[in-house]
Amino acid sequence: MISESLTGTFPLVQGVYKLMRETIKLQETAKSYVSTAEPNVLKVVEGRAKTSFGAIANITRRIAGRMRSTDGKAQVASLAAISNRMDQGLTGQAGVFAAHRENLAARSELEKLQVESNAIEASHLAGLESARQAVEKLNDEAKATATQVIARALTTIGVVVVVGLTVGIAFSLVFSARIIGPVRRLTSAMSRLAEGALDVQVPERDRVDEIGNMADALQVFKENAIRVHTLEAEQKEMEARAAAERSAEMQRVADAFEA
Repeated sequence: MISESLTGTFPLVQGVYKLMRETIKLQETAKSYVSTAEPNVLKVVEGRAKTSFGAIANITRRIAGRMRSTDGKAQVASLAAISNRMDQGLTGQAGVFAAHRENLAARSELEKLQVESNAIEASHLAGLESARQAVEKLNDEAKATATQVIARALTTIGVVVVVGLTVGIAFSLVFSARIIGPVRRLTSAMSRLAEGALDVQVPERDRVDEIGNMADALQVFKENAIRVHTLEAEQKEMEARAAAERSAEMQRVADAFEA
């Protein structure tokens, strides 16, 4: 009986040992896959993983075939389910291997974009350098042209200044005789009118230019001032007569009251 028991148990132990060995190999395969970036090596590692999963499936089936108890078969079925989940988690479309491949593809694309970006940046810098050199050349040419223009302009300005000073002196003499003197006389007359001297004579009324217009306006102001003064005098006289009449009327009323 013991011999039969050993005969039935030894293959199970041997199968479990093989299962553990394949599981360890699978773990090592998964680690090597994640640490690998070469596409050709990835395919080899994926083949190893699939081989390991196939071996685990075969071992699980053999162990299940030797199990006699219901509890043992349930445990083997649980192991098979775990193995299937591990298979999907590693080699499935959404598994670790697929995610690693996508990550490597993204990194490769990023490296390509970085290389293109560096090339574009280098081209841009070269263009900027060319533009800077062109601008410097234009600046040098502009400075040379500006120096020549300034030299010619200084000569022209000197001539214009001399002519302008001559014309300005002549104009100031004429302006002083024709404008400043009459304006001063009009200003003096305006000041005297403002002080109340209504008998002042308004000068420059015989002129037909702007000075004459100013003199006419000052004459109108003088005449208005005279009329205002006359009206004020008449108003004061009327107020004095009214006050005298009110006083006399009040005196008559007082005398009649006493009588």
